[in-house]
Formats: sequence, C-alpha cells, structure tokens
Amino acid sequence: MEAAVPSPSRNYHRPGAVSDAVDEQTIRAVVHDFYGRVRADDQLGPVFGAYISDWTPHLEKMVGFWMTVVRGERRYQGNPFEAHQKVTELSSDLFAHWLNLFGETLRDHCSAEDAQAWEATARRMGFAMSWRLGLGENEALLP
Repeated sequence: MEAAVPSPSRNYHRPGAVSDAVDEQTIRAVVHDFYGRVRADDQLGPVFGAYISDWTPHLEKMVGFWMTVVRGERRYQGNPFEAHQKVTELSSDLFAHWLNLFGETLRDHCSAEDAQAWEATARRMGFAMSWRLGLGENEALLP
C-alpha cells in the first residue's frame, strides 16, 4: 500500500522556511513597520530618503518582494541588484545595520522560529548582495 503524499501548501516547506503563520498580513505589517524604523534611523533614513520620494509604491514593491521570497508567490517584478547598484552610500556595515534592524522588526511580528528563518534568508541575501556589489564579505551579514 502506498503512503499518501501530502498536498503542498502555498508556502515552501523546506528546512529553514517560515511557517504558514507568515501570511500577507504579517508580511505587510513587517514591511510597513520596518520602513518606518528605517526612515527614523540616523544612518539608514538619509540614504533611503535620497532615493525614495514616494514611499507607497516602494512599500508595495517590498511586500511583493517578500511575498515572493518567503511565500513563493510570484509578485515581485524587479532587479534588486540593479536597484542597489545605484546607491553609492552602501557599505557592508550599512547592510549589517539594515539587517539588524530588520531582525528586530521580525522578532516583534513573528514567532521566534519564523523570525529566525526569515532573518537567515535576509542575511544570506544581504551577504550575497554585498559581495556582488564589491562591498566585501562581511561576516556580520551572515545568519
């Protein structure tokens, strides 16, 4: 007798993935809270402010980005590398600061397990982006 194959959910169920509790409402709350923190941050606020004049489309783009990354829903249309290439103020230390603030935001909105999984994904992406942009391999970016 063959074992029943479980039906897949909308979310990826791979090791390190977030649970189904991280839904669109959670992602939207994280994105909006995080970018509120970014705008108020002494280091990040001026950098983002120099490149983003209308936050509404940016927030929607970031919701789509994270829905694609953590939920597997194809909502993001863009090239993160190309967008970040234009930001001359970027450094691996600024990426690390961004990721630390993002991790704090995740811990305020998600279970410990989901926050850890999502942050690890963000840190791997930040490390790869930093390296690809020629900013170095800052171990502070790693999970």
